[in-house]
Amino acid sequence: MVVFPSPEGGSRPDVPPGGRAGTRAGGLFTTRGWTWRHWLALGACFAIGHGIAERLLQLRGEEEAAGSQNFAVQPFQGQSLEALRRRHGGPVLPLRADLDAIEADRRMARQKSEAEERRGELEAELRAEQQQAREEAERSRLEALDQPRSSGAAPAPAATAPEPPSLPPPAEPAAGPALPALPQAPPAPSPGGMP
Repeated sequence: MVVFPSPEGGSRPDVPPGGRAGTRAGGLFTTRGWTWRHWLALGACFAIGHGIAERLLQLRGEEEAAGSQNFAVQPFQGQSLEALRRRHGGPVLPLRADLDAIEADRRMARQKSEAEERRGELEAELRAEQQQAREEAERSRLEALDQPRSSGAAPAPAATAPEPPSLPPPAEPAAGPALPALPQAPPAPSPGGMP
């Protein structure tokens, strides 16, 4: 219940300052003494009435709207996917994503990049080992050259690089017409016989 103070100093329930009690049509409808239960019942009555009216309109409206449409069907705005494919070409790909295939592709790409990285690391290690072997060979060769000078002994043979594998002897020509022998060049003059 709402209590408003009166201008005379007292207070009267449900009477706004300077106004009258809530009456309508000569006192037929008064809100004095209404509790929340009364308002709840009134709201429930309005809700039930509204629900019944909506249901009746739907039942009556289904008969009328079943055979006719109020608006013509219009195409969706924009261009369809098929029109874009025809204009720009390209392969027809499914629109739904295959998550397993995408994950498999990512996994394969990741494994491939890891394999490339490992291969690069192995090649770098191999080059470093070859460079270190070359440096060791050069150092040992320089030490071998420095030893004879300091000790006065005969120089030790230097380490030689391994020779490349020899090529097989040329195959004998197939039997065919005999060719004349090439003339031989005269022997070179000896240095002592020159004037």
